[in-house]
Amino acid sequence: MVFSSSCKEAQRSQAPAHAVELKLGEPGKYGWRVFVTTDWDAEYADYNTILHGVSRKQFAQLNAFVETFDETYPSGKTRRQVFYDIFSDYDSINTAQPERYFTQYLDNLEEWRDSEKDDAVKGVAQIARANFLINIAWFHRGGGWAHTVSKSQWAKFTENIELAEMALQEAPIEAKEDPHFYQTLLTVAVASGFDKTETESVMREAVANHPDYLPLYSAYSWYLEKKWHGESETDWHDGLVAALDSATMSAEQNNKIYGVVVRSYMSGAYGEEPASNTYRHYGIDQKRFLTGLGTYAQENSESSRWPDNYLYHAFKARDEAHVIAALKLCDGRYDAKRWKGNSWFEQLDKIAKQYPATRELVYLGR
Repeated sequence: MVFSSSCKEAQRSQAPAHAVELKLGEPGKYGWRVFVTTDWDAEYADYNTILHGVSRKQFAQLNAFVETFDETYPSGKTRRQVFYDIFSDYDSINTAQPERYFTQYLDNLEEWRDSEKDDAVKGVAQIARANFLINIAWFHRGGGWAHTVSKSQWAKFTENIELAEMALQEAPIEAKEDPHFYQTLLTVAVASGFDKTETESVMREAVANHPDYLPLYSAYSWYLEKKWHGESETDWHDGLVAALDSATMSAEQNNKIYGVVVRSYMSGAYGEEPASNTYRHYGIDQKRFLTGLGTYAQENSESSRWPDNYLYHAFKARDEAHVIAALKLCDGRYDAKRWKGNSWFEQLDKIAKQYPATRELVYLGR
């Protein structure tokens, strides 16, 4: 596809939604039109809404947010995901007075749960408590390698993971209608070291009830990483494929989940190494990966992050058709938060030189 000059001028004149235009690069050398995406802003605003809702016991506000769980942000995330992410976000912890903070939030979440008559909302509060307990566990453990963790740190970690598992066990049966119940249970499985048979059983039940909930597949693949509970470096991928094969959903949705989950393991994994080597190493289906990632990027093209991701992986795979498709989605927008400095722009120059048919697309933003 070649854009006419009038089309290019029209595209240049309009900044996309959820983006702030910047000028980067040396004049006369790069001079790209670049955007710092602001599509996180709505998510960050909701972070504050939810944290204040808990800390100030504004339970009606929390209930109203729960009613919107299935709505999505420009990034493609659902409000359900962002809600629970807040409670499992290590950076949300007030490190100045952590114990006081832990007590306040756990007590307030418990009060919210007990004040509700609707068992489904009680379940949401209990899943949130479980996620917060997992967060507390990792706060005490720290992010170092296992041999650097002290006995007292391990004790606090184990105690809070057990409390998180107990919170899920004590949740009303309606909690299982929320797909994040299973995602949280799979996260507990990683930390507690559930045996493989038990974790497979959890995943089978999860997929049977919520086959198209993407975070389930990410959590299960995480459990199967070799550094956690996988026996080989390919277990995370083999388990992902098996879970998707057992799920009832459209082929397009299946491939999207495959593309997004694989992308999380591929990002930054190979540096200058050809992507094809990495595909072979893990047994990744390149066509399925790029097709699924491309579909997800197309659906969420209002955000620059997914077209950026798609372009990066298409270029690393040296797949011209997907490079062209990704450039069309980027539409001259290159995310300065993701690609700092000029190294990314040098990569874009390489794309234009390697694939002449992409030149008009690559330089759309100049």
